[in-house]
Amino acid sequence: MSEEFEGPYAIPRLMKVKRDALGQTHAARAENGVQPPHLIPGNPRPEVLFNAAPRGVNFVDFVLLQYEQAKAQGRVYRPRKDQVLAFEGLLTASPEFFRPKAPNVAGQYEIEKVHQLRERAVPFLKKRFGENLIRIELQLDEVTPHFQFAVLPFDAKGRWSAKNCMSKSALRNLWDGWYLATEDLGLKRGNPEMIGDHIPVREFYFAAGQFKKFKNDAEKKIRLPHYEIDVPSRASLLNPPKLAGDINARLATWLDEQSSVLRNRLAPLLAAVAEQKIKNRRASQYRASALKHEKQNRALEERLKELTTKLQRHEPVSLVDVAKKLGWTTIPKALQSEDAVRFLIVSKNVSENEAFGWILSEFGENRAAATAAALERSRFIARASRLPKLSGRDFGKIRSEIEEQLSALDADYFQIRYQRHADETAQLLLKTKLKGKSTDWTLEDVLTYLPAIKKLSDNHEIQVLPFSSKYNYLLVAGARSERMFSDFRYDPCVILRLGLKKFEAVLRCPTVIVKAKTEVGIDEYAASLKLAAYSVDRGAAIPLAGSRTVDNDKKGNIAGRVELVSAVDVDAFPTPGTTNRPKYES
Repeated sequence: MSEEFEGPYAIPRLMKVKRDALGQTHAARAENGVQPPHLIPGNPRPEVLFNAAPRGVNFVDFVLLQYEQAKAQGRVYRPRKDQVLAFEGLLTASPEFFRPKAPNVAGQYEIEKVHQLRERAVPFLKKRFGENLIRIELQLDEVTPHFQFAVLPFDAKGRWSAKNCMSKSALRNLWDGWYLATEDLGLKRGNPEMIGDHIPVREFYFAAGQFKKFKNDAEKKIRLPHYEIDVPSRASLLNPPKLAGDINARLATWLDEQSSVLRNRLAPLLAAVAEQKIKNRRASQYRASALKHEKQNRALEERLKELTTKLQRHEPVSLVDVAKKLGWTTIPKALQSEDAVRFLIVSKNVSENEAFGWILSEFGENRAAATAAALERSRFIARASRLPKLSGRDFGKIRSEIEEQLSALDADYFQIRYQRHADETAQLLLKTKLKGKSTDWTLEDVLTYLPAIKKLSDNHEIQVLPFSSKYNYLLVAGARSERMFSDFRYDPCVILRLGLKKFEAVLRCPTVIVKAKTEVGIDEYAASLKLAAYSVDRGAAIPLAGSRTVDNDKKGNIAGRVELVSAVDVDAFPTPGTTNRPKYES
């Protein structure tokens, strides 16, 4: 049982061409007269619709000339020996579009359909790639008509960078654009979530050659010898009926023998064909089953998303809500950090099931479900991110890292805030055992009460907010390695590792320089940086070295503790009165 065909589809393709493969492109082979083995005899030769190369200059020389000119102008981003010199692609449609009555007959097409696609392909390529487009060629001499094209890898900033031109979003936009350009012809967009399994050109040509060799060998094996009749004797010619009977008998015997030989020779070939048919049928069934399960999974995901969205509309029951229902005007200090369920268990001396029954009766089914979901989420994160106990040596290392981190920030004082993973808001940590209940911490205060902070970090994320009369601070995020900060010419005073390929840095910006540099403030300056940058305040705080963190990747990997990569006493700007220019570009 195979899935019903839903096409025809609009099909684009784009691939990188490096220096060593430049001579193997379709354009280079066509100019050199090299013909692929799968050409259709009698079909028209390829037609060049657009060529940016001057007359007399071949494709390879033109591409190399453009690259050398860009390199001399300093427009090549990170030159190297295996540089990508061009992109080669094609635009086409499913065979069902060109030959709806006989889609499996190679080389056939309706010329009207080719003209319709041509009217859309050429303007689409010129509009999409602009001056980067160097060649368009219509090929009708292969299995299915298609438009072969080549472009230079200049990005939006005019740099020779294949990485910026061939990102996932760029390829997705190419698919979407070609689909929109041909939508009026009845062509459809393929499923963007499915991963295509394309056969490289070299492997295709090798397979075609192997099939041709196998076909010739099979023809040689099954070819039968000619039967030669002996010259009849004079006596036999005097009795024609007997002569004819003898010849027929010998022919029948010879035919039986050769038929047996032929059957023996054809048996393995027929068995191989039957086995391949079974494999193809099973593969078709597997594909149909995979598509069916994929649709079911998408439906389940949509249903889960719908239920999750519906559940998120209802807020979980809070500690204050329960206290009000119970008539409590004040909450004991010992219970202020508990959730609503735990508060009920302690205050009413009930089990967890009884606590949820009470919440269900008092606040309704929706809020009870939201409370249960929030509680389970917090428990899951707590179980997943539970860290092993620190040894004395590890604790000493974390103490040293925190001292280096806070010293490099050079702030007048700090505020420390803590937050559970399941909570949406953070709370400031009070110095209850020092003079008064203050939220301002010095470096000595943090080191003195580090064991208490460490114990709090087992169930909370710990972040620090520096306050200084001399500096403003920027938190730079989104780096996949610590080298990216030097590549973008930043001067961080602190670099932290938060997880797998996840780094953040802090820029220490002197207040005088920020105000004197331009008329804009620190927020506008942050928006001009190449990585995501946020002004450090109550909305964006700095993770404390050694505290617990969860890496927010798609797999939910647990990163462990925040690691200090480096801490340097350095400003992000030059000091006042110097002629030193910043190491970065604003």
